[in-house]
This record gives sequence, C-alpha cells and structure tokens, in this order.
Amino acid sequence: MVLAKGRYAIPRRDGHILIGSTLEHAGFDKTPTEAALASLRASAEALLPALAEAELVGHWAGLRPGSPEGVPFIGRVPGYEGLWLNCGHYRNGLVLAPASCRLLADLLLDRTPIIDPAPMRRQGVCTDGLRPRATAAAVLQRGSGVSRSPASSAGSASSGRSGPGAGRRRCGSSGSLPGPA
Repeated sequence: MVLAKGRYAIPRRDGHILIGSTLEHAGFDKTPTEAALASLRASAEALLPALAEAELVGHWAGLRPGSPEGVPFIGRVPGYEGLWLNCGHYRNGLVLAPASCRLLADLLLDRTPIIDPAPMRRQGVCTDGLRPRATAAAVLQRGSGVSRSPASSAGSASSGRSGPGAGRRRCGSSGSLPGPA
C-alpha cells in the first residue's frame, strides 16, 4: 500500500491497483464524475508514475451515511417500539464497529454501557436523520488509452435538503491498475 497526500494505492490479488479516494458533496447522486476520475488519475501518476498510461477498468461511487454532527446514531429510536440504530459512522464505520457494537449490545441487554451513550442519542432521528456521503472508485489497467466503464451503481435521488451540509459527500474515488510487470 502506498499512502501520500490523502490518497492511496492498494495492490489487489487480481493484479489491479485500487486508487482512492475522493470526497464530494453531491446529494444522493452516486454517479462517478469525470472530475473525480481526473483527480484519481493524477494521484495514480503521482503515487506510481508507471501507471501514467494505465487503462481504466472501472470507476464507481457509493454513499457513506453520516450524521449532520459527525457523531453516529447509536440507541433506541424514540416513538418506534423495538427500533434501534447503530449507523451514521461515515468513513469511520470499520474503525468504530467494535466499540459501537459493544455499546449497542450493552444498551439492548440493559448492561452498564462501556461509554456514556448520551452523545449518540438523537431526537428526530427518523425525520432529520442521516445524510449519506458518497464514495467513488476507479479501476485502471496498464495499457494504451483510458476508457470509462459504465458505473454499475449509478443512480440518483434528491435528498430534499438545501443549505450548508445538505445531501451527502461523494467520498472515495478509487482506481485499480495492474502492477508493474
């Protein structure tokens, strides 16, 4: 793995190299953008100059749910009997999973929680809830030219929100390129 200037290059078993990632505020639109792809290609070349002529194998985007305050929702949803949430971790879901799952288990089983759950409880969660952020990724292959493959997860919807912080961020454009021979 190569990390530099907020970007990464990760070799994959299939010989491709994943390049990532970007962050965009784009509502619920998961369509990969040409601007993200250009930025990823520039990062790929800066991280590994041998990838300058790599062929694009894939480019995708996805959503990462995050709360407006940046703190996940963990706990019971007021007014909805039996509904509990453990979500809104944004880019930190994998890192926070053990602790947030332990907290949720403590709350569900009526045990003394490992931390104070108050910051993770929200009023109006179902109406003011999560704002997804999107991730995008690209897969590249060495060769001549660059071609864009259709995004399998393309689609869009409106969040119905406006103003600062509305909608979601496209977070993580990544690309995969075969490694040098």
